[in-house]
Amino acid sequence: MTRLGRAAGAIGAVWVLVSCAGSAGDSGGDGVDPPGIGDLAAVEEMLFVKPLPGPSCNPQPADDTWAPRDGNSGGIPGTGQCGHSSPCPTTYIPGNTGAPCASASDCTGLSPVCLRGSKYPGGSCAATGCELGSNKGCPAGDACINGGDGQTYCLQGCGYAQEGCFVHCARDGYSCFATESRSLGTCLGEAGTRQCDPTTSDQCDPATTGVGPAICVQTGWDDQSIGRCFERCHPIQQDCSRDGEGCYSLIEYSPYPVCFQNWGYGEGESCKRMTQCGEGLRCACDYEDKSRCEGLTNMHCRYYCATSQTTGHLCNAGETCRPLKPGSSWGSCQPAL
Repeated sequence: MTRLGRAAGAIGAVWVLVSCAGSAGDSGGDGVDPPGIGDLAAVEEMLFVKPLPGPSCNPQPADDTWAPRDGNSGGIPGTGQCGHSSPCPTTYIPGNTGAPCASASDCTGLSPVCLRGSKYPGGSCAATGCELGSNKGCPAGDACINGGDGQTYCLQGCGYAQEGCFVHCARDGYSCFATESRSLGTCLGEAGTRQCDPTTSDQCDPATTGVGPAICVQTGWDDQSIGRCFERCHPIQQDCSRDGEGCYSLIEYSPYPVCFQNWGYGEGESCKRMTQCGEGLRCACDYEDKSRCEGLTNMHCRYYCATSQTTGHLCNAGETCRPLKPGSSWGSCQPAL
């Protein structure tokens, strides 16, 4: 499994749509066992909606002048994955990412293209070959996504500025969508990106997802009515339908474990976010005393396991299946420390 993964759907699926600040869950905490695993009808409906950001920057800065609160990478490390570029860019490259366009000739920057379709009303200029995570190859303040076609694309950035105020998308019909960063999002067309409305229901119509039961989670950072459908799954069975996705139990969506694109980190690799870990793994504190993992230190990708050790991944010698929560039937294979 590569760390680039494969996005579900057409270009514009934001690289791992998760953010502690704005929407679909971060590494967060661990969820709990769903009642009667698979029997979720008894769960009282909840709404997966986040507070709107604020205050807004006034006046809104121009795209080439704002600086994200956590730097131009939004606090995310580079992954060494940059689509068709070789080697990966090492600097931020000016361009007109996000500008209206009819063809690539209207665009500037690193190997620019004009993205068209419902997610890009009026066309949207995008540089290509940027590095996931660092956003190098993009103009400073813009964000690099995985296009799902082996290429990476720069989208216009939005989010929290260094001053602490929120920078919205400048173009009508576009909203800011959460990424893994706590400060940097991407601008996408509202109508073409909305799969569901999380303000009305936490459930998605299977006809919408094409993958079976799914929950509706807010992904529009500055619009609570814009949601995406995330497939429900089982962390032990790892039964996600799409390639490049893993099943994670997150407290934000308890009691619904859900499928997310992942970065493909292997067992034992250091991690800071749950979705950095590949299929079947979770980002876990190696100590029962969680205070030893403050600042996201001592965190590594460890296999999900059943505490009964009768199904799923069986822990190796020298490891124990430590429950996610006291009394949980799910755990992760932790070294004896």
